[in-house]
Amino acid sequence: MNLEDAIKKREDCLKYLEGIGQMASLDSLEAVRWSVKALKALRPVSREQVEKVLRGEWVDKGIVLKFVICSKCGTNFEENFADYPFCPHCGAPMTDEAVEMVMERLEVLKDGKTD
Repeated sequence: MNLEDAIKKREDCLKYLEGIGQMASLDSLEAVRWSVKALKALRPVSREQVEKVLRGEWVDKGIVLKFVICSKCGTNFEENFADYPFCPHCGAPMTDEAVEMVMERLEVLKDGKTD
């Protein structure tokens, strides 16, 4: 069963419960409504959502000593860390390539691949 099938089955269940009226308990109706909402929330993630939520950037803060700060976690690193695609402390993707790697991982999880 895929996500669309699961949503359809829950919506059918909700229609049935609504159709039998007062014979359905309010708790059952509410539980099924929330399950439909939860399933609909499991939509594929877009690249823009990943970038907005996860992506960080190296902020150059060194005046005398050269260092950079992760914009997500605030950890200080030596300047040579600015070439790292991910923050070593929090794992935030810092480059386009790193965001692409995260997207590929999310696609694998979404498709249920195990290889």
